[in-house]
Amino acid sequence: MGVHVFWDWNGTLCDDVLLSLEAVNQMLRKRSRPPIGLDEYYRYIDVPISRFYAHLFDLDQLPMAVISDEFQGYYRTHLRTDCLTPGALDVLNQLRDAGAKQYLLTSSHRESVLPTLEKLGLLPYFDAFLAAEEQLDLAAEETGLEVVLDVGAHADVPERALRMTLPNQRTALFGI
Repeated sequence: MGVHVFWDWNGTLCDDVLLSLEAVNQMLRKRSRPPIGLDEYYRYIDVPISRFYAHLFDLDQLPMAVISDEFQGYYRTHLRTDCLTPGALDVLNQLRDAGAKQYLLTSSHRESVLPTLEKLGLLPYFDAFLAAEEQLDLAAEETGLEVVLDVGAHADVPERALRMTLPNQRTALFGI
């Protein structure tokens, strides 16, 4: 029986929640709006990500393309290469050594994450790395669905959770 592990990058393998919060607050300050705190951030965060931003901006006035460009610009500039969650490398090694197939999912753009993955030497751990690319409103669950279909699974994506069924396989989801 094969084991498939789907990792989420943002907030799971990479402890980047404070960076993401600061990127959002930078956009709010730019528009003379008050910043939000971590509690509000967690209360609003949702998929697709446009639901999160709808709490903060009028999306008819500020399109997701502009929000995405501003967020990604700040994120790319400020992402630390020491963002790996403590203990994550040990778990990645244990799973690799046990023969598990590991997949990395991110709703960030590939060019925002790839330099950090390369610098940390993490790419060899993953059988696939799927990023949002240019799809502005792509949630991690939707990206995950593509991975699941690639490994021959049947998937059902409810509003807030991803459920995967891999015939004769074990699946673990971390952070999705």
